[in-house]
Amino acid sequence: MIYTAQYRYSGVDRLDITVMGKWSTGKMWAPTWDMVNGVKKGTMSEIEYTQQYYELLNSRWHDTNFVEATMNLVNKVKDHDVTLVCFCPAGNFCHRTLLITWLQCNWSVLYGGERE
Repeated sequence: MIYTAQYRYSGVDRLDITVMGKWSTGKMWAPTWDMVNGVKKGTMSEIEYTQQYYELLNSRWHDTNFVEATMNLVNKVKDHDVTLVCFCPAGNFCHRTLLITWLQCNWSVLYGGERE
């Protein structure tokens, strides 16, 4: 099952999907710095961000590494828990929830909710 959590979550199933992330795999699902800063500064609406994020994911689908990483993630969550983390507070607009929606729509992954 797949979960989401704030960055401070430290479980063994943690996957950092921030643009600052240390692991290249997690960074594949990160937004761009322009998107992050646009939302923070209020120069980009949530609607614009959502649209750009989904366009970004779809454009990355042409990258073999992204396809492989996504398929590995989808297959992994069938048997193991994975928790996607970023800096946004729970309940706030956030790319981790957008990614969950994208994964659910395309691969019917099961979402277990937000971890404390």
